[in-house]
Amino acid sequence: MMQPKDLRLGIIGLSEGNGHPYSWSAIFNGYNREVMAKCPYPVIPEYLSSQFFPHDAIQGAKVTHVWAQERAIAENIAAASLIPHIVSYYEDMIGQIDAILLARDDAENHLKMSIPFLDAGLPIYIDKPIALTLDDIESLYSYQQYNGQIFSCSAMRFSEELQLSALDRENLGDIGHIQAVIPKSWKNMEFILSTQF
Repeated sequence: MMQPKDLRLGIIGLSEGNGHPYSWSAIFNGYNREVMAKCPYPVIPEYLSSQFFPHDAIQGAKVTHVWAQERAIAENIAAASLIPHIVSYYEDMIGQIDAILLARDDAENHLKMSIPFLDAGLPIYIDKPIALTLDDIESLYSYQQYNGQIFSCSAMRFSEELQLSALDRENLGDIGHIQAVIPKSWKNMEFILSTQF
């Protein structure tokens, strides 16, 4: 249930192999177990079932609007993740939401889909990879109206398993190099990270 202070979020989906519109929306809104059980990504209802809603939901925001390239897909996401409004064109969300979640990982579409929201001054979270080339990322940021309007990252950044405690840092000493590999395609940027310190 929406509270007076809740931010209204719009979500854009779906790209092949990416169930984020289902899971991200459910993390804000809760979900319909029966409908979510039939979502095309079986891992999503599996991990959602280990949480306790509404207690484990992200507070202070609700996904209120959804768009997908096919109406039937948007209807399914909405029914599974308790989203009250489906729009025919993603630009129709402007004026109805406070921020946008671009929950597609097909980076070749990110610029085109982001521009209307950036022009409207809305903050936007863009699924990884945000872009595939330096030209694409520079084009995207050329539309940003204020610092922080665009945000993107991997959830791995916030994974408890990857956080070093003060004791870990002391025991490790100076870190000179970290390398991590997550197997998938380069295009989908389940990425190779190599950082020099």
